[in-house]
Amino acid sequence: MLAFLVKRLAGAAVVLFVVSVITFGLSLLIPGDPAIHIAGEHATREEIAAVRARLGLDQPVAVRYLEWAAAAVTGDLGTSLYNSQPVTEILAERLPVTLSLTVAAMVVAVLISVPLGTLAALRPGGRLDRVISSGTALAVATPSFWLGLLLILALAITYPVFPATGYRPLGDGVGDFAAHLALPALTLGLAAAVEPTRQLRAALADVLDTDYIRTARAKGLLPVTILRKHAIRNAAVPYVTVIGLETGQLLGGAVVVETVFGLPGLGTLAEATVTRQDLPVLQGIVIAGTVVVVAANLAVDLAYRWLTPGEAA
Repeated sequence: MLAFLVKRLAGAAVVLFVVSVITFGLSLLIPGDPAIHIAGEHATREEIAAVRARLGLDQPVAVRYLEWAAAAVTGDLGTSLYNSQPVTEILAERLPVTLSLTVAAMVVAVLISVPLGTLAALRPGGRLDRVISSGTALAVATPSFWLGLLLILALAITYPVFPATGYRPLGDGVGDFAAHLALPALTLGLAAAVEPTRQLRAALADVLDTDYIRTARAKGLLPVTILRKHAIRNAAVPYVTVIGLETGQLLGGAVVVETVFGLPGLGTLAEATVTRQDLPVLQGIVIAGTVVVVAANLAVDLAYRWLTPGEAA
């Protein structure tokens, strides 16, 4: 297991390096000059040049990347060009909001996909299977912002069950924390449940059609026992893989959902950062998102190792 973990961590390090190079390079392609944005539209050339020198923007690209990467390894992602606040502090304020939303949405996706995928697999091609397939197709075609607005209209305005906007940290109480995350998590979780539902349905239907399952039925085992002891674990391998891949989709969807529900997370921060051309913060957001996705994939690899202990790493 140790060798397996070291191998995966080495792969994660390579991914982070490649992402850092791509992120730094793409940030240079953003139209406009941050120095002009900071100095002001009416600043003189000398003032703009002074700002560029202060920020290190007058140095060669390779030198700027090496300095940034060396500092990032130590946890220093630079300072914001907008308010001179350390990027790590900004991310520390915003990242918990996005992580809370992502985890809550993933819980919603699991709670929806496991029962629906299981029910659809019990009778492939049946009426319930067709209804669930139609429902997942509808969920895919529904834009997140539109669904979020509908939920606000129904469950925050017409029937004020949950708050429409805002965020409360866990320290303010579990009730307030869960109430403010309910609608955003449901908005994200419904879309995130589609692919896991389909994957579980397909995998479980294949497992239930195998010889050893038919043998278990012939022995008189209850359907619940067959599912719990024999079928679910084998069908869980592709399901867990898809759940891990959904992490990146959830982080991307958080940009829209956080804007709709007024959550102060990485999504709304990214929107403001692009407008301000705050490159250090933008780079920090991408690196933080990459770390989350890599960590999720590592967890999936470990879960896959646990589910299939006899297979090679």
